[in-house]
Amino acid sequence: MSETERLRFDIYKSPLDDVRVRLTINYAIERKGLIGTVNPATYQIAQKYVMPTINGFDPNVQPCEYTPERAKQLVSRASCYGARK
Repeated sequence: MSETERLRFDIYKSPLDDVRVRLTINYAIERKGLIGTVNPATYQIAQKYVMPTINGFDPNVQPCEYTPERAKQLVSRASCYGARK
């Protein structure tokens, strides 16, 4: 048996209506650090939202890697009040 845990955000309300804020979140989360701390050590990181057996799977879509420098660049340009510090 398998399952996927995810975070869900309302992307129609500020500040998450700005794609740069959403990308910032993706680049700022160190997923490997969640395994064994927030989640059990037996968990694996999902690389894609859509599995290869599902219609609509795109092998060219790459996951966001933990890149805090990129997250800082994006949030500095985003419409996210108070996050530029």
